[in-house]
Order: sequence, then structure tokens, then C-alpha cells
Amino acid sequence: GENYVEAKKIIRKSRNSNIKIAVNYIRQYQHDIIGIIKKLKKNELKEINVRYNRGLINNCSHFINLLSSIFGKVKSIKLLFEKKIKEAKLYNANFILYFKKIKANFFFVKNKKNNIGEISFISKNQKLTFRSGFNKVIIENIKTKSKKIIFTNMYKYQFHVYDSIYKSVSKNK
Repeated sequence: GENYVEAKKIIRKSRNSNIKIAVNYIRQYQHDIIGIIKKLKKNELKEINVRYNRGLINNCSHFINLLSSIFGKVKSIKLLFEKKIKEAKLYNANFILYFKKIKANFFFVKNKKNNIGEISFISKNQKLTFRSGFNKVIIENIKTKSKKIIFTNMYKYQFHVYDSIYKSVSKNK
């Protein structure tokens, strides 16, 4: 669906027909990425910063889904800036999502050449930044400014999605 009304119809039809829905938000199935974030979550996260460039629907929605799968439902939203690009029918906005114990700042970055997707988790001692394809994580010590790079298994994302679908269908979730 392309809007809330269409999505509600799809959900209602799937429930009435006992059909499961899987959405193309692959990052919530990446075990190593989720594990890194959960460890950080225990480390008293202070805030989250997200940068995106292809509209709220195209790539920002993936970050919203990832954060919701980790931190639960969004409690409130504060809109800072909004712009509609007519030719692309994309909405871009700077905004803040408030979850139960953390806030996430979303920033639209104008860049036509590259697909920018970056999310930083900031705690008292560390800053973890996932860039674009989420295939690497940059870990920065805030006090010493030292950096370390960890490579994720994002290249196996299809396996993790299929595995999760299989477990859901076979009732082994």
C-alpha cells in the first residue's frame, strides 16, 4: 500500500484470510546488528541520530522500523522541518521520534549521487555508526576518539529473512 488507508485494507484482508504479511525491512532480521544494538542499549544510550536522503518512504521508513523493533512503539513525534519534492513525490523531514526511554533524531541529507543511510547510537562512552549498506559498524570511543571497524554479516541478509519467514510459518518463531 502507498498510504495508511490502503495498508489498513491489506491488513484486514490478511487477517480475514489468515495470511501472514512480511515487509521488506531486512535489518530487523540481522542477528549481529540487533545484538550489537542490544548490548549498546544496556550501556545507557543517550540518543540516536539518523541521516537519510531518499524520502520518508524509501529509506527513512527502514530506520523507523528498525528502531521500533528494538525500542517499541513511538510515544510521540516532533516535526522540525518538512519539504515535498514534487517531481519525485517524496516527503523529506527533520524530526524527532520519542520512544519510551530514548529519542531518535532524523535528518534529511540532500545527496543525489549516493544512497545515504546512516544511523548512530550514542552512549556515555561510545558512538556506534552503521553506514549505508550496514555491512560495517564504526565504533568510536568518545573520550579517546579512537575508532574501530567491525564487519557485519549483512551480505547474508536474504538468509536471515528467509529463516525468519520459515520459523514463522513452521511456528518455531
